[in-house]
Amino acid sequence: MRCGYRAVLLSSALCLASSLASAQSPVCDAVKQLTAIRDLMSLAIGPLVDLGEAGDDPVQRRGPGQAVVPDTTDCKVHRTDYKSKGGHDLSYYCEMSDAQPRSRDHKQIVRDLNARLRPCLSGWNEQENFHESKDSAMAFLNTYSVDYTRGRRKIAIIRIMSLDDQKAFSTTFNVIDKFDK
Repeated sequence: MRCGYRAVLLSSALCLASSLASAQSPVCDAVKQLTAIRDLMSLAIGPLVDLGEAGDDPVQRRGPGQAVVPDTTDCKVHRTDYKSKGGHDLSYYCEMSDAQPRSRDHKQIVRDLNARLRPCLSGWNEQENFHESKDSAMAFLNTYSVDYTRGRRKIAIIRIMSLDDQKAFSTTFNVIDKFDK
């Protein structure tokens, strides 16, 4: 009976220690900061530039953004306005500078990055999306992502690899809000 109590106490202590460690992680602190931001436009540090031509639908604008999450660079804020159906999307995304592959196992790279993100988003819905094209003539890239959703907000790690150039890839940390009309 004593061993049972010790096992319960030890497992409780380990769970508490791991949750405290994740709560004190710089990544979790940054993710909590991002989830508290109501308007992703507040992360813009310069004007948004129109990416299309007059009359385009949707209208897309993008500008530089603050780096909030550790080990990210080249952050952007992006706004897409849908004139024909109404509503808009706001997104904030950054390149993950520590996501350079040591191997060609892109799924594992995304899963390893997600292992750092998961403790920060307990209570969110998690979904892996791995799309690998079998025919390079039918598609030009593979995508690997893990998405967390709650309400209108999605937080994701997305890795895209070009099939044309097996060395061309990008891995981003993304926050997306959808506003329907």
